[in-house]
Amino acid sequence: MQPADGTPVANPGWRDVLLGTDPALRKYWRIMRRMPGGPRCHLCSAPFAGVGAPLARLMGSPRWHKNPNYCRRCFAILDKERGGAEVECRMYSWIRLTKP
Repeated sequence: MQPADGTPVANPGWRDVLLGTDPALRKYWRIMRRMPGGPRCHLCSAPFAGVGAPLARLMGSPRWHKNPNYCRRCFAILDKERGGAEVECRMYSWIRLTKP
């Protein structure tokens, strides 16, 4: 919910999630990262294929049908706990110059 003046309310929990420093997310990430398989969820690293995929599906992390880069569990949390935070983002580009 935003105040009457329209400025967004930043949740400190979202900042930790977006930066990857949230302790609960890091613990879950470490567990999922030990399971063999790939590709993986971009947020929690749950495997979508390979040997670890059946176990991840039993834990409630199958691939989400609307966006195959995320698992259903992560998207349910993102949908339920809407919010955000301002985080620094750096973009790099590589331009190749060729002679005509």
